[in-house]
Amino acid sequence: DSVEEEDRSDSLNVDEIPEEGASSIPIPTSDMEVRYRARSQRLEYLEQQCQILFSSLVRSSERSNNLQRRLHSLLEGSNEAASRVIGASDNTPSIPVETEDISEGLEEEPDVLEDCDVVSDDISVPFSPECVEASRRDDSLPEIRKKTLDTIVHRVKLERSQSEELISSLRSTIAELQSANERLRRQVLAQAEEKAQRENEMRQRASGMLRTERNLKSVQLKDITREREQLLEQNKVVGNQDWNRKRTSSRKSMQVAGKAYEKQKSTGKRRLGDS
Repeated sequence: DSVEEEDRSDSLNVDEIPEEGASSIPIPTSDMEVRYRARSQRLEYLEQQCQILFSSLVRSSERSNNLQRRLHSLLEGSNEAASRVIGASDNTPSIPVETEDISEGLEEEPDVLEDCDVVSDDISVPFSPECVEASRRDDSLPEIRKKTLDTIVHRVKLERSQSEELISSLRSTIAELQSANERLRRQVLAQAEEKAQRENEMRQRASGMLRTERNLKSVQLKDITREREQLLEQNKVVGNQDWNRKRTSSRKSMQVAGKAYEKQKSTGKRRLGDS
């Protein structure tokens, strides 16, 4: 019972492991990274539990090996004691012993046999000299020890099989979580690639719009420059025409003034001649 309680305190049951990925961690449908992080935490938790179970299995195996060695040593000691008793009985002359003395001796030490049974059930307690002395007189004690050894071996095998089942279930759960994490990672990568592709398309579209706008502005600037040059040429032509017109008008006014001067000069000469 003490071995079972100690092993039970070291090992964990799969039913006691909280389903963190299913109940305690909310999984929104829109955010894939939260699900990926939750699955990763669940995977780390299961790996820790697997390591704990494996260490518990190793400790239980070590305890079972120690118990087996102690039982074998006790069986060998009892066999050696029995062989010594047989050798001593062969060397000494046969002495008639009454059965009443044997029964009285066994009845005088019932507590010793009970202590031996208790010690054989709980191997962690060291054997006392009274148990060894009682085992020499009790022929059924090796059989009890053999049954105890078989019980302990069966218990260790059962615990080992249970631990292996727990470890296999944890490994399968870990494999499922790893596959789910891989799927989530692929989905996240696909979404990231899709987002990058959309951003690239938007960037290309914006750059195309900018190029188109620049081309339109350059065309408009060329048109404005051409119209300005045309207006400058027209202004230049109009200015030349005005200048020519002013020049011709000034020439005409000068001619008129010259004619008037000549006329005044001729009239003055005529007046001088008349006088």
